[in-house]
Amino acid sequence: MNQQQKRQAQFSGAYLFLALAALLVVQGVIARRTAPKVVPMSELVELVKQGKIAEAQVRETEIVAELKPDGEAKPQRVVATRLPGVEGNALVADLLAQGAKLSGYVERTSWLEAFLLTWLLPIALLGAIWFFLMRRLQGGRGGPLSIGRNKARIYDASQAGRVTF
Repeated sequence: MNQQQKRQAQFSGAYLFLALAALLVVQGVIARRTAPKVVPMSELVELVKQGKIAEAQVRETEIVAELKPDGEAKPQRVVATRLPGVEGNALVADLLAQGAKLSGYVERTSWLEAFLLTWLLPIALLGAIWFFLMRRLQGGRGGPLSIGRNKARIYDASQAGRVTF
C-alpha cells in the first residue's frame, strides 16, 4: 500500500469514527427527549388520587402513565417501577374510578429472536462492512496471495509489432 492509499484509508477511518460518534450523540439526545419521566411509585399513586392520569399501561415490572394535558401542552408521560410482592389491584381500582384508560402489556421475546438481533445481526453487519472496505482497498489488483508480486512489465520494442498510421 503506497503512501497515498494509506493516507486515504486513515482519512476515511477518521470520517467513519466521526460519523459513528455523531450518530451516538444524536441517538442519545432523541432517546432522552422521548423517554418518559421516572417517578417513584408514591408519586404515581398521588397523581392517580388527584385524577391527573389520562391513560395507564401496566407492564410486568413498571407502570407507564400519560398525564392529562395542561391546556394545549403535549401530555407528559411518567413511569414508575412496580413494587415487588405488592399487587396493584387497589391502584387499578383507583385508575378505573378516575376514568383513566387502562391497558396491560406482557413483553415476550424468544431467546432465538434475542440471539439473532443482539449477536448475529451486528456481527454480520460488521463483517459486511469489513468485506466491502477490503474489496475497495484492494482495487481489484489480485488477492491476498499477490503480495510482493512485481507488477512491472518489460516491453521490448523489437518484439512489438511495427506501428503504422
